[in-house]
Amino acid sequence: MVVYRAAGDDGAVVEPVTVWRVQLRKGDVRDREGTLRIDPDALVFRDSGSTSEIRVGFHEIRSARRVRASPILIVVHDDDGRRTETAYYFSRPPPLEAPPPGSAGATSASRPLGPFGAMRRTSKRRHQRENVRYLSTKAAGLKATIQAWADEIEGRARP
Repeated sequence: MVVYRAAGDDGAVVEPVTVWRVQLRKGDVRDREGTLRIDPDALVFRDSGSTSEIRVGFHEIRSARRVRASPILIVVHDDDGRRTETAYYFSRPPPLEAPPPGSAGATSASRPLGPFGAMRRTSKRRHQRENVRYLSTKAAGLKATIQAWADEIEGRARP
C-alpha cells in the first residue's frame, strides 16, 4: 500500500502518484497527465506537459470518493462559487469517442463480430462496454491506493 506515516506526524500521508486529470464538464473531457500530491493545505496536480500546477485548497473540497470497480477518484470542490467535479484516473483513461471506421485507432478487436462485421461500424454502446471492461481490469490492483487517497483527502477537507 502507498500509505505511510511521516516521522512526528500522526496523520497518514500518501505518496505522489501519476494520474490523468479530467474536468467533468459538458463538452470538455480532455485528459491531462501529471502528478498528484498532497501539500499541507491543498491537493496539487502538476501537469507533466507544462510547468503549471493546479491547487485545490482543502477548505474548497466538498468530497472525495473512489468510483467502484474503476481506477477513478472523484473530487468535488468549489471553483469560484461553482460546484466542480474532477476525475483523477490512476491508469490511462480509454478514449471516450469510438474511432471512425478505417482510422488508425479502429482495430479488428473493436469491430463487431460476424460475417458483416467489417462493414458495420462499432456502435457507441459496444465502445462503452469495452471502456467499462478496460477500466474494471485496471482497477483490480489499485483499489487500496485510490481508497487511501480518498480517505486522506476527506480527512484533510473535514478536520
